Amino acid sequence: MLLVALQRLPGLNPVALLTWLLALVFAFTMLWSGALSFYFIFIPEYILCLVAYPLFCAMKGAKDTWPKQEAQQAAREGTLSNFEEQRDALEDEDNKEDPSAEHTARLAKWLLVGAGIMLLSMVALAIRIDLAAPSAAALDIMRDDFHFIAIACTLCYSTLAILAMRVTDANEG
Repeated sequence: MLLVALQRLPGLNPVALLTWLLALVFAFTMLWSGALSFYFIFIPEYILCLVAYPLFCAMKGAKDTWPKQEAQQAAREGTLSNFEEQRDALEDEDNKEDPSAEHTARLAKWLLVGAGIMLLSMVALAIRIDLAAPSAAALDIMRDDFHFIAIACTLCYSTLAILAMRVTDANEG
């Protein structure tokens, strides 16, 4: 019923949203009950999403529509390749590679490297806090600092990843 209501919203993947909501409920439940530490909630949450997303997709009917959509995509690609062959046959110019494509790929690579560094820095900081806390009081202070730094790193990671996607999408279009 929730999936049906979410399908009416344009440009929204209801299965992904439902999986995200399930992950949030799982994380809040685990943190609230104390069953898992804040620092290690990511791994079971990630595994839960890896299992839940395909199941929700199958419940929505992805198994039935996939072969039909794959055939439609193959037909589109065949038409496109025929058009490109005709266009290439008519062109007399040298097909020099666009230097902006190489620049875009290099830029996207560096943006993704920066995003990866943000994620690795959060993991390294969490491990450092877990191993280096001298006392329980210091652990509380260090945890508060980690929350602030994790929010900043998450914002940087998201910004860099979105920029990398937009850079590569802009070059394709």
